[in-house]
Amino acid sequence: MNTIQLECFVAVAEHLNFSKASLALKLTQPAVSHQIQAVLGGSGRVQKDFPFFS
Repeated sequence: MNTIQLECFVAVAEHLNFSKASLALKLTQPAVSHQIQAVLGGSGRVQKDFPFFS
């Protein structure tokens, strides 16, 4: 996990919303999603692993 991945992970956890986190980080929503997927090892199981993000 690198710094940007950690920042994205924390922002999504704080905002409980990918779109709001992306606005706070000044990144696009797909970029934030990509970083979260990288944290999860590319499994693409964001909603299963983090159901509160749905």
